[in-house]
Amino acid sequence: MVPEGGAVVRWALVAAAVVAAIVCIACGGDDATTPATPRQGVTVAPSPATLPTAAGVATSAPLATVRPDVAPGVPGNDYSDTATWLCRPGKENSPCTASFDTTVRTPDGKATVETFTAVANPSIDCFYVYPTVSTDPGANSDMAAGLAEAATARAQAARFGQYCRVFAPIYRQATTGSIATGKYADPTVQAIAYGDVLAAWKQYLAQDNRGHGVVLIGHSQGSKHLVKLIKEEIDPKPEVRALVVSAIILGGVVSVPVGADKGGDFQNIGACRKPEQTGCVVTYSSFSAESPPPFNSLFARSFVPGTEALCVNPAALAGGPASPHPDLPTAGNPAASTLPTVFVSDLGAITGECVKSGSFNYLKVTAAPALKMPAYYLGPEWGLHLIDAGLTQGDLVELVGKQAAAFKAR
Repeated sequence: MVPEGGAVVRWALVAAAVVAAIVCIACGGDDATTPATPRQGVTVAPSPATLPTAAGVATSAPLATVRPDVAPGVPGNDYSDTATWLCRPGKENSPCTASFDTTVRTPDGKATVETFTAVANPSIDCFYVYPTVSTDPGANSDMAAGLAEAATARAQAARFGQYCRVFAPIYRQATTGSIATGKYADPTVQAIAYGDVLAAWKQYLAQDNRGHGVVLIGHSQGSKHLVKLIKEEIDPKPEVRALVVSAIILGGVVSVPVGADKGGDFQNIGACRKPEQTGCVVTYSSFSAESPPPFNSLFARSFVPGTEALCVNPAALAGGPASPHPDLPTAGNPAASTLPTVFVSDLGAITGECVKSGSFNYLKVTAAPALKMPAYYLGPEWGLHLIDAGLTQGDLVELVGKQAAAFKAR
C-alpha cells in the first residue's frame, strides 16, 4: 500500500529515513540483565511430531521443486534452497531466532525487564512476509537480503518464535525506489514479487508444513501479497484452510461487506473475535487520534463498492477501547532512548479502538504525551504505519499462543 499522485514525491524523500528507522530497531542498546516475570501465556509447546495431520496435505518426503516463470521471461526461485529464505528453522544467523528483552513500564512508575525466551519445540509455524524496505536499485529487489530486511524481520516476526517456527522467504519485492519512479504498481513488478511469495508458500507446504498449523503474518506490501495468497490459494481450499491458525494482516486492507466480519476478500476466513478462535484474521491500520486518516490515504479503506476495510483490535477482539501491550523500539523514541533494552512496553499509556470515519475503518490510537514519536511519523496519509506491528505486538504474540493451544486441542 502506497500513496499516489503528489504523495509519491514525498514518499521518495522519506523512503531512506523509513528504512533507517527500521534498521535502528536492530541497533539499540545491550539487553539489560534485571530479571522479570515472563509474559503471561509462556509455555513449552509439544514437539511438532505429536501434531495431528490435516487430511489431504502432504506430510511425507518433500515434493519435487517446481520453478515456473513468475512473469514472462522471469524464472522462479528455488525455495527448496535454504539460501532463498531470510528465516527458517536451522538457518544459521537467522534474524528470526534473535531474542530481544523489553523494558516494561507501568503507570505507577515501576520498570522491569521482560526476558524473551523462544520455545524449543513450537507446536505451530509462522509464515512471515516483510514490508517494503529494500533500497536495491531497480523496481524489484534482488535475492540478497540486507540489514533492512533482517532488522524488520527481527522487529516484526522474531517475537512470534515464542510459539512458532518462523519461515520468512526472501522475495523480489517492489522496492522503495519503484515508488519514486512510478513502477510500484507495474503489473510485472507486482507479479515478480507475488510470484516469489506464492512459490515460497507452495514449497513450504510441500517441504516443511507436514500438517502443522500455520499463522500468516504480513505488513504493508507483505500484507498485500498475503491477502492475494489467502484469497486464491487458501480460503477456497478446505484442506489448506484447515491449517490456518490465524492470519495477521497489518497495514493492509482486508475488504468485507459493510458491517460484516466475513465475505469480500475471504469467503470463509472471518475476523478473530475470541482469543481461542482459529482460522480467522486480525487486521488493522493505525492512526493517531489527533490525526485521523485524510481523504488521500490508501490505508484503512476499501475501494470496492459495498465493502469496507476490516478492523480488529488485538487488545479487544470483540470491539471497544482497550490498552494494548506494545513492544516499541527504544531507538528514535526520546522517551525511551536511555533504556538498556531494544524494546519498551508502556502499559496503560496507549488506548486503541477500531473506529469508523467516513470511508475509513481504522485503529485509533490515543497515546500519553511522553509516547509521541515524531521519528516514526511520516505524514498524515501514512498515520502510524511504521509502527503498526509494534503498537500491539505483545497482544498479538499472546493471542497466537492461545490460538496455538486451541488449534492443537480441536
